[in-house]
Formats: sequence, structure tokens, C-alpha cells
Amino acid sequence: ESLVPRSDPLHRVQILSKIGDTLWDNGKAEESTQILEQALKALGVYIPTTTIEVFFGINVQFTVQMLHTIFPKLLVRQVYKKDQHKLLIIIRIMTRLGHTYYFSDMNKTLYYLLRFLNVAEKIGPCSELAYAYVSAVAPWGVFPWYRRLERDFKKGLEMSQKLNDRVREGIDYAYYSTFRCLSSNKAKEGIFYAKKAVSILKPLGEYFELGTAYVTIEMCSYIYGNFKEALRINQEFQQLMKQANALQPFGWTFLQKCYISSVIEDIPDEVIEDTKEGIRLMEITRDKSNVAYGLSFLAYAYLRRKKYALAREAADKAAVIFDRLKGSWSMSIFTIGAQVYLDNITQDQEISIEQKSCPSMLPLLGDR
Repeated sequence: ESLVPRSDPLHRVQILSKIGDTLWDNGKAEESTQILEQALKALGVYIPTTTIEVFFGINVQFTVQMLHTIFPKLLVRQVYKKDQHKLLIIIRIMTRLGHTYYFSDMNKTLYYLLRFLNVAEKIGPCSELAYAYVSAVAPWGVFPWYRRLERDFKKGLEMSQKLNDRVREGIDYAYYSTFRCLSSNKAKEGIFYAKKAVSILKPLGEYFELGTAYVTIEMCSYIYGNFKEALRINQEFQQLMKQANALQPFGWTFLQKCYISSVIEDIPDEVIEDTKEGIRLMEITRDKSNVAYGLSFLAYAYLRRKKYALAREAADKAAVIFDRLKGSWSMSIFTIGAQVYLDNITQDQEISIEQKSCPSMLPLLGDR
């Protein structure tokens, strides 16, 4: 970077962007976000830092998007505008930041993905705009605004297909499959869209979104009680991510296997150790939501093995991390945590609810 003159900001930003991507690929998410935000600042893009600035930014970007929705012919470019190199670099960095913060700060995710969508609509139909509509699954799912989510999914999918962009099409199916499984509670549709994503993304080597699709298939399979299929998919998923050295999705495989094994009460020591390794990989990649998720699964495994003290310890750690996150989708942490404490009480363990380290679980326990 020091070899690039300050008089050539675009070249400098491209180098910073590549450094940020490399850091992300090597599991250094925190360093990646710092470099990428530095790149945006070099282009004169405003970066919110405080909580108030982020919330204000979300409201501004949401308002802009509503104006785009009400006056599309006036504010949304209908024909692709060429020679927008700077804007393309900006939105590319924004989408990376939006997806990176998804695992640690949902407020910043909402801000960056909404801003990404607003800027992309100024360029017109292109691969980046198609991806912006796909990425909007996150903010619309959090608000929640499911009808808008469905609308943008269809727009992104249609645009990807018209552009013959198979990568974006596969990513669209991957993200949408998770929504159908978790938010709409339609596991059969979740499997359908996730399998379409796998068929497209597997040959292309898009491992992060491929991992998202595999996780969806596993979840939908065990929702139907098809644990044998879930374990088969998990093994295939694990082998792929290990070969690709994709640390974050590779770690997910251990966490999913822990939950499945706990449900069917087949929890050898190997599963416990693998789960700890999965949590370690989540820590390395700064995937804080899945650190909490993994700890809750570890607590569940210990609970099924009747190791109540260890279960309580893991549940406490999970809930503390969860409380520090600014948004998370790992709500099973609370149901598992509640069961851990209830079973400790049933076993006449010495629990002082007033002194325990995780007050956020108190409402779930009720009156003793």
C-alpha cells in the first residue's frame, strides 16, 4: 500500500480492499473490517462509529430506500450506467462489511446493506444490484418485513437469471432457503431452495454461501426427524469445507453435528472435542454469534450426558456472549439455557439464581 501514491486513491483503495478480503479469508474478521472501513474513508465515504450514529444512519438509509420504493422511475436507474468504477468499488466494500458484521453487530449489518442497496440502485441493472437485492434478505428479515423480503428475493433472482450470473443466482437460493426454513417454518421449501443453491455453488467454489445452504438442509432434515440424512449431509459438508480450508463453514459442521448427536443421544467424547474445536474456529474467525450458538449446543450435549455442572457453565458463557451482541438469530440459546437450569433444579443442584452470571435467562425460569 505504501508504494501507491496518495494521488491515485482508487488504486490505493483497491489494494486495501484486497488486503481486507485476504484477512477475511484467513479468519481475521476484525482486522478485515478495519481495513475495509479505512478504504471507504479514503474514498470520502462517511463511516458511522458510535451507536447513535449507526442508528441515525439506519433511519436515513431506510428513508432513502422507501423513497426509492415510492418513486422508482425517478430514483432507481432503469438502464445500467457505465463508467461507474468508483461506485462499484464502494458497494463491493459495503457488501463485504455488511456480511462481516452479521456475526457480531447486526445494527452495522443493517446500515451497510441498506446503504449498499441504495447506492446499487443508482447504477442500474447489474450483477452488483442483483446481489444487493439478495443481501437485503438480512435487513428485511430482522425488521421483520417478509413481504418486502419476498419482493427483493424475486427481483434479485430475476436479475441474476437475465444477466446469466450463476453465482448470484446460487447465493439468492442459499439465503432464501434459510428464510423459508427458520422464519417461514417451511422446511420442505427450505430444502428445495438449499439444494438448488448447492447444485449451482458447489462447482463454482463459493464456499461461504454453499455452507449456508448445507446448514439449511441439515436443519430442515432434523426438523422432519430425518437425523440419518442430516448426519450424511453433515459429513459431506465437512469434507468439502476441510478440502477448501474454509475455516468458518468448517467450524459450523462441528456445531451442527453436536446438536444432531445430542437430539439422538449419541454423544461420544469425540463429538464433545469436535464441538470445542468448532467453537475455537468461530473465535478465530470472529463469528461471535456462532460462538454463542456452539456453546449452547455444547451445553445441550452435556445436559444429555447428565453432566449438569458443565452444561450450566457452557450455558452461562453462551448467554453472556449473546447479551453482548447487537442482534443475533441464535434464539435457541435461551430454550437450551432454560432447560439446563430447570434440570439443574430438578437434580437438586446448588443454584443461586440471584448470583448466577447470566441474568438474561431469569424470565425463562419463572418462579422456583
